[in-house]
Amino acid sequence: MENCCENAGVPYRTFRNWWNMYDRQGSIDGSKWAILAEVADLWTASQSEMIKGREQKLVERAELMLLKRIEGYFYETSETIVKAQNDGNGNDILIPVAIKKIKKYAHPSDKLIQFVLTKLCPKKYGDQDFYMNTQISMNPYENYSLEEIEAEIKKLQQDLSIVDD
Repeated sequence: MENCCENAGVPYRTFRNWWNMYDRQGSIDGSKWAILAEVADLWTASQSEMIKGREQKLVERAELMLLKRIEGYFYETSETIVKAQNDGNGNDILIPVAIKKIKKYAHPSDKLIQFVLTKLCPKKYGDQDFYMNTQISMNPYENYSLEEIEAEIKKLQQDLSIVDD
């Protein structure tokens, strides 16, 4: 019950005082179940608020990690330095000598950068726009003016008349 009160934002001593009052005097309808129903409602509301808060924290953490992976970051790792020593029976024993701290760099993730750009700027970086900008035209005369097309037709007709002769 203490956890329920804490989740509902009600001090446990306040709940105890309410319960003692209802226990001595009874509730309005003559049963103690009304106060329990009220506490149960408060507990349910506190649970939903707690879940929402936890989900919000997860989203914030995921956004921070995504930003970290997009920008690249440094991290430290450790490596144990060992020395091989003969035990006298012809077997080598590895003895730890020191622990070496190594600073490494995690490069930005190209796939995450592409994902974020695709989601945030779909018109510029989305798949359909990419397809439209890289589509190869099958019509070589697509950007010709009417005069250029007519000149090309005359040229082709002349070439055909030379071939027929």
